[in-house]
Amino acid sequence: MKTVKSKRGFKATWYGVKTLFRIVAVGRPVTRDDAYDARVSLVEERVVLFKARSFSAAIRAAEREARRYARYRYVNPYGQSVVTRYLRACDAFELFDPPGAGTEVFSSTEVISRRVSDRTVVNRRFGSIVNERADRQRRRNILNCELSGRAPHKA
Repeated sequence: MKTVKSKRGFKATWYGVKTLFRIVAVGRPVTRDDAYDARVSLVEERVVLFKARSFSAAIRAAEREARRYARYRYVNPYGQSVVTRYLRACDAFELFDPPGAGTEVFSSTEVISRRVSDRTVVNRRFGSIVNERADRQRRRNILNCELSGRAPHKA
């Protein structure tokens, strides 16, 4: 969908804007279990839709939304506060079609050497494939205890 100029300036169009966040547990844990790992943090990549008159207007709206999103705090199963930081990184994509089922809402490309293996590309973009149970355990430090329950006290 192209942005067209109307009588009052540019007509608003849809943009998918990707923002990056880092989520960490802070403070001393009240309890620990075998899954506790103080070294982990979580990186979250979000794509949110905005209707705006330009790329810069879409990015401004996304930055406002990202700062609001990063204010959310909760407690993990270990009694620590979990904090989200907006990494002040945005990338916008103008939608070619109105939002709906099957509509591409974000796309980005990167030029890389042909020698880089497909597995390396996937690992860079999505993270390396790990054991699902181990990954779930490592994420426990970042989970909201209201959803996952408290960690058992270890004697």
